Amino acid sequence: MNSGLPSRGLFIASNIPRELQENIGQQIEPYSIMPLLDGEVSGSGTLVKIDGVCGILTAGHVVQNWEKSQPKYHPPKRLGIVPDRQAGALIEEPLEHFHTFVIEAGESEEAALATS
Repeated sequence: MNSGLPSRGLFIASNIPRELQENIGQQIEPYSIMPLLDGEVSGSGTLVKIDGVCGILTAGHVVQNWEKSQPKYHPPKRLGIVPDRQAGALIEEPLEHFHTFVIEAGESEEAALATS
């Protein structure tokens, strides 16, 4: 589905046709999560698989907050998700098990990965 939008890069969300916005929302809803850092909600994200790598796509400030925060209970800081909205299970891993990087406006993926 092309709709005239660029396949990659930054664009203004208000320029996305309303019908496409609704379709995107319906398609990503099952993959939307609220990451938990040491048991507390710390932003929102979307489960993604890009070039064969699974991860959480979230805002840069969320990742920066994870990295700057101090462990609430005991080291190491733990990042968790509830994988199913009906389930009561929480899956957690030490934050250090995750590779994080932030792409700034105008920066390429390669440049962001090189500095992380």
